[in-house]
Amino acid sequence: MPKYVDIEIANLRSGLEAGYGAPRLTVAPAASEIRRLGLEQIAGIRAEMQAIIDEHFPGVTIESFLRRLNDDPRYTFSTEDEVLQYSVVALAARPRESTCAAR
Repeated sequence: MPKYVDIEIANLRSGLEAGYGAPRLTVAPAASEIRRLGLEQIAGIRAEMQAIIDEHFPGVTIESFLRRLNDDPRYTFSTEDEVLQYSVVALAARPRESTCAAR
């Protein structure tokens, strides 16, 4: 390892011991990169949604499925109490996860 690297490591250690924080370098991604990543994530989420819809409602699009959920009274709640009751029943019915670590 070059001598100057040893010197910089020593300087960093003494700075940390003195209470200074380690230097950080932040590189902001370009707006186009953020947009590309966002669109990639949306595409992945839509693919997962469509796969689930296809499994239960073959031939139905995401948009028409969501519209159906909003319009069909079977899939809506009228009161907060209905939401709470549904949630309590659903949580009680799900299998409990083991908190014991495998050995």
